[in-house]
Amino acid sequence: AGRVRPEDSDIHGIRAEDTREAAPFSEDWELFAGARARGPFGAHFASTEDSLIRAAWPYARMSPDFSRPGSTTAEWGPWIDTGRLIPGCLKGLRSARLEDIVADLGLQTELDALADQHCPAGRARYHAALYDALAAALLLVVLGRRPEFSEMTFPWLFANSVAGGEARDSIQQDRLF
Repeated sequence: AGRVRPEDSDIHGIRAEDTREAAPFSEDWELFAGARARGPFGAHFASTEDSLIRAAWPYARMSPDFSRPGSTTAEWGPWIDTGRLIPGCLKGLRSARLEDIVADLGLQTELDALADQHCPAGRARYHAALYDALAAALLLVVLGRRPEFSEMTFPWLFANSVAGGEARDSIQQDRLF
């Protein structure tokens, strides 16, 4: 196990003694590559997760490119990013922070119930990976419950998960050749 920085302990609640017996992240290639082959990844401000994965494995195995049906890619993305998607779709939120959006949408009780089922003891908190993943997934489900978003598609989700401009154009552009 590697060193756990004090700032990581403060933010994520992970201590060196919590990881001492854990296998290195890099040993989970099959888990991550297999998951990527089955569907796109999503997260709240996905650049952090993308950087962590790329630090271990710069490229995924060849997998479906869910932004361009029928195509394949060796990339980990594009990502469904609720940190950009939700504030872009739902006006009146106080911020793009995950905990603020969950509170603004009245989802804390539902999130805590999911965390009770799925999170290890002491890990049902913001900035813990599984808890944040559950929160991001819940935000997508809640968005899809709204009639105006009930017909969401992967290309639409990807296009609305980027800042705009060239990145959005690239996702929306079909290949000519």
